[in-house]
Amino acid sequence: GVKPGVIPPRDDSKRRRWHFAAQHLASAASIAVFAVAIGVAAYFWSERSPAYSTPIGGLASVPIPDGSEITLNTNSEVRVHVSDAERRIDLKQGEAFFNVAKDPTRPFVVQAGNTRVIALGTRFSVWRNGKDVRVVVSEGRVRLENRDNRDADTASSALTAGTVARTRDAKVAVQKRSVAEVEELLSWRSGLVVFKETPLAQAAMELNRYNTRKLIVEDEAIAGFRIGGTFRATNLDAFVRLLKQGFAIDAEEQEGRIVLTEKL
Repeated sequence: GVKPGVIPPRDDSKRRRWHFAAQHLASAASIAVFAVAIGVAAYFWSERSPAYSTPIGGLASVPIPDGSEITLNTNSEVRVHVSDAERRIDLKQGEAFFNVAKDPTRPFVVQAGNTRVIALGTRFSVWRNGKDVRVVVSEGRVRLENRDNRDADTASSALTAGTVARTRDAKVAVQKRSVAEVEELLSWRSGLVVFKETPLAQAAMELNRYNTRKLIVEDEAIAGFRIGGTFRATNLDAFVRLLKQGFAIDAEEQEGRIVLTEKL
């Protein structure tokens, strides 16, 4: 496969054609209407600490006894601990959105590896991929703590609504985003992914999170094609169809893979 990145066009005429094609692709996608089925799988490891998980492509709504609600994204797993002193969610893998009921006497804590996110009443998401953690705050305020960070001044960060924070290699990067950008990052709750001038290789990696069949960008000539639009995360066939309409791309179906190459 090809790593995400931008590969410059070989001439200006192709650049214009690619730009037009990307606009066409976005327009075609924007008129589509999507529906998503919500389900949940639960495995009770103990009476007080149930665990919930979703398969690849799954989306689940999990109510918590305190009145909070968790929405699980694809291939995700959490364990829930609720006591008189604390509400703790262990995010084992994947991504979850938390709509937290206010309870000043019981902090709401999300543990993702060595990263902790603490809130009293707010709405935010946490995505975990090993030690790489991303937090998106859509409402309220949370505190992010990273045990890998030895710098006392940056090991704890206060995050407000519209903030996106990422912990990686014991460092925390914090960015302020618009309301629209935050909603796009959370579009997975409706079963959608949003691309804006996204390189094809990067778009393929994102869609592969939601599908057992994988998109393989085998040709570096197309890896940097810019993709725009809103797409159903689990409908690879529709995405590939729009790619073929908007770009000079061929798609070959193989065992569990769809291989994308430049059309000659």
